[in-house]
Amino acid sequence: MHLDKHLFALYTVAQINDASIRDEALWVRIVKVLRLRADSKVILFNNTHTLTLTLSTATFTSKNIIHGDINQRTSIIPLAPTITLLQGIPKKSVFEEIIYNAAQLGVASIVPVCSNKAHDLGFSPKEQERFRGIMITACEQAKQFVVPTISAPVNFEQAMAMKADIKILFDSNGIPYRELLPQCKKTSQLSVLFGPEGGLTEQEIIMAQAAGFTSTQLTPTILRSEDAPLVGIGLLRTLIA
Repeated sequence: MHLDKHLFALYTVAQINDASIRDEALWVRIVKVLRLRADSKVILFNNTHTLTLTLSTATFTSKNIIHGDINQRTSIIPLAPTITLLQGIPKKSVFEEIIYNAAQLGVASIVPVCSNKAHDLGFSPKEQERFRGIMITACEQAKQFVVPTISAPVNFEQAMAMKADIKILFDSNGIPYRELLPQCKKTSQLSVLFGPEGGLTEQEIIMAQAAGFTSTQLTPTILRSEDAPLVGIGLLRTLIA
């Protein structure tokens, strides 16, 4: 699929099987917020398909329905391997930055983990909707067309029991990153574990290793909790693509 990086990519909850899409929120964004005009092109996506559409004048004379001519419609192929981010819960602003970066890098799912040093963010339905909105914004910006799922928080023991072909704990005392790459290139499913501010405790690291996580050194320096997932997942996406 050829993408024009200059086009707006907009997420919709609607089906995009034809050239008329009923989505009030999307219509408002196109007409009232972005102020696009007839003959403007836009990419719409909904986790399963993308649709490149040239807007018609009917979009601007109707209400809540986007009309246009279809330039291209494709099925979305999720990035491989699938990556699950197990994230020790940091303070709210840090968590929001982490999930934004994870979404634009094509993480499939995000699992907040109640580790020993985790913060309490509440995760009310309203907060979860806000987190989803942040991830949608990231996917639109990156033209990464599958919005990650985000679960309710789990305790550390539950996180350790989750299945994956390869489990990685990024830790400054682990093996060099390059030693794990050959295994990563052969798998279809990865889980990566990061601690909150202050990291994981020694006991949690031992528990993770016992659960099959490989401690892997990301950099020779200590990164901030919001930077480590960006670097770690970015390297995985770059080096095993």
